Amino acid sequence: MVHKHTPTASLRPTSQSQRRPIALVRLVDAPIDHLSAAEMHPSTEALTLSEEQQEVVDTRESLGLSWRDYAVLLGVAPARLNTYRYGRSVGVPPEVMAAVRALRSMSTSELEVLRVRLSLPMSEIVAEWLAVLQIQSSEDLAALLGIPAVVVKRWRADEARPETPEIARLARTVSAIARLSSKDDLAGDGFTLEI
Repeated sequence: MVHKHTPTASLRPTSQSQRRPIALVRLVDAPIDHLSAAEMHPSTEALTLSEEQQEVVDTRESLGLSWRDYAVLLGVAPARLNTYRYGRSVGVPPEVMAAVRALRSMSTSELEVLRVRLSLPMSEIVAEWLAVLQIQSSEDLAALLGIPAVVVKRWRADEARPETPEIARLARTVSAIARLSSKDDLAGDGFTLEI
């Protein structure tokens, strides 16, 4: 019996090789000759970056850092950094720009010290944060950072460790809290920030 191929015929695959999705079949089986060089190798030269995005790119180049190390030192995920790098975002958040400018002002030796500090065991990092904030309990640190106390306890026991960009972000938060708590105008039940 001969089967005619009609548009209403079943779309069920008849063999293992036919089980690829239709779109994938077209992509895989299509000749590459018809793709332009831009489609095969997207260029970053044609990008239009905002002033802030360009500053992010220029700072990394001037510091001679890899994109991964740069993301770690800024305390952002590499995927998020790529949105600034390739102009896929409207702008760059103020906290990221502050971190970019802080890195730009650092010397090479200061950058190396920062890299080493981020690679310390988590128990040492937490101990430093507790000392800087002049507190002793995991619960107090957790409350200041807005995270569960059990997480801080696991960090102190070196049972867990956040990703390095998160450590860098938390370190900046600890520094900001320490600066705020050292101001003379903090009094009463709470305090206000002047922006």
